[in-house]
Amino acid sequence: MWNNRPRAKAMNIGRPMRSSSFRSQENRANIIEDKNVAQKSADKLIYPVKQTRGLGLGGHQKNEERKTSATVDQSMNSGSAAELLQYNEKAFHHVYHPEINGPERELSCVDYSDDVFTYLQAIEKKFSINEGYLNGKSTTGKMRAILVDWIVQVHHRLSLLPETLSLAIYVLDAYLTAKDVPKTSLQLTALTSVFIAAKYEEMYTPDIREFEVIGDGQFSKRDILSLEPRMLMVLECCLYRPAHITFLRFHSSRFCLPEEVHKRAQFFIEICMQYYQLCHLAPSHMVLIAISLATAMDGYEVDMDELLKHSDLKKTQMENWRAHLAYAISANHEHTRLKGISTKYASSRYLRSSDLSIEKRQWLEKQFERA
Repeated sequence: MWNNRPRAKAMNIGRPMRSSSFRSQENRANIIEDKNVAQKSADKLIYPVKQTRGLGLGGHQKNEERKTSATVDQSMNSGSAAELLQYNEKAFHHVYHPEINGPERELSCVDYSDDVFTYLQAIEKKFSINEGYLNGKSTTGKMRAILVDWIVQVHHRLSLLPETLSLAIYVLDAYLTAKDVPKTSLQLTALTSVFIAAKYEEMYTPDIREFEVIGDGQFSKRDILSLEPRMLMVLECCLYRPAHITFLRFHSSRFCLPEEVHKRAQFFIEICMQYYQLCHLAPSHMVLIAISLATAMDGYEVDMDELLKHSDLKKTQMENWRAHLAYAISANHEHTRLKGISTKYASSRYLRSSDLSIEKRQWLEKQFERA
């Protein structure tokens, strides 16, 4: 009877259990012993550093401090050292745009604005559009002007950012440069350009069904989504071209331009983007030409040399392109079909910048007649 009983396991039955505290103390003792052994073996491999006079770490630092203090005392007595300290003090306390003070200075980041502006000018050269890029293609300059006018209407209807409009027109031009798009696909290409630009620039992208409605049912959601990756492949997904409005805000803040001049220059920039003979210009150059024309029209004096200070555009070039822009504005005003930009800027939101009086129209005619 007793032989059939199950045998007690060595771990659980028949032996007293060790408490967890006893185990932890035993393990800790083993770890300390292993550390002592490792330290003894390491001491045999590491040789002590010989303390030589003047070569120890502490002595070296003290000697260097003595030499430095002696050198400074000697240089303070000389005129060159005083000039050096004065120069360093000026360089350290140099202030960009001291006329801007208070919270506005911190919000506008004026200490970095010039460097950012120079960087954006260098970046925009990588996204240049060739002059006359539609030569030999089925798309003409007039067809492109109609497309841009329609893009402006779509942009205004969806209440998108100015950066989105600049990028959408660039995407259209870059794609038309690489591909010969048939006439039947031009409107789909323009609509997809706005869709791509909105996804890149906007915080809240409009739903794709809104683009379907804007296309009057001619293009489906599948058409837009199938053309989008093909356009991005042609552009190599490079969409970080600086926007026109960025340069305009920089110069408006720099010259303290009034709001009506700023809005009128913005109107001229969009006319410049629509006009085929000027669409190849860099965004910063377009802004300079538009500001020059807007300030001259409204009687606001701006020094041209100071305006061109941060640009590689020459004064003769600017006068030539300004005459072309004056002609484009006059032609747009008389055109019966291209009314998207004029209607947009005729609203009170843009201070009715496109409502030009007879005197201003005559002044524009004199500008391009002189050229």
